[in-house]
Amino acid sequence: MKYPLEFAVESTTDSNWSSPWKIRAGEFEAACDIPKEFSGEGKAFSPEDLFALALTNCFVGTLKVYAKNSKVQYETISARSSITLDQLEKGVAVTKWKVFVRIEGCSQRERMEALCKKTLQSGFLLNSVSAQKEMELEIL
Repeated sequence: MKYPLEFAVESTTDSNWSSPWKIRAGEFEAACDIPKEFSGEGKAFSPEDLFALALTNCFVGTLKVYAKNSKVQYETISARSSITLDQLEKGVAVTKWKVFVRIEGCSQRERMEALCKKTLQSGFLLNSVSAQKEMELEIL
């Protein structure tokens, strides 16, 4: 891999404040909307949803690579997370990301737990966030 890497995305909206808008990354398209918490309609992914999804899937993708490279077998990885927004001196910001990870069909529990901890510390997007990071882990 050669750095720097660039990932481009785009958003297109009309002037209707209450309508979702199109978002795109390469050939993949979805919709985004202002969440109900900010007086929006909440009819599509919110920017906050996408942020939490980005962190969660950074974790899952990084863990998959680490498990493959370490030859640690598993059947499934499930992750669900939340972000917390709070008022700070500089304004509202994400102050915490909490993830619950459930791994099934893994006989190498200690190695997988170590990989999960490594992932939490070294995921590319996770490294870009100063918010507190918490993980609950269940390995079956």
